[in-house]
Amino acid sequence: MAVADVQQESTRKRELLGKIREVKTSVKQTETWIFADGEWKLKLVDNVHDQKRFVDGKRVDPSKPYNPDDPPFDPDKK
Repeated sequence: MAVADVQQESTRKRELLGKIREVKTSVKQTETWIFADGEWKLKLVDNVHDQKRFVDGKRVDPSKPYNPDDPPFDPDKK
């Protein structure tokens, strides 16, 4: 078994609201892997935190549907 704290980042093009947009995401998480049948297999992902999402360079709330008219997301603003 192996346990690793991972910073996962992704950039892709995706159609949102009828337009192709650049979506960047990142998240920190703990992954637990097991070696079975001659290969490493992901068993568990937990401790997920610091999730960030940007659409066309603007930070958006990852817990809400995308709305291009929303102001940039500020996680410290309540």
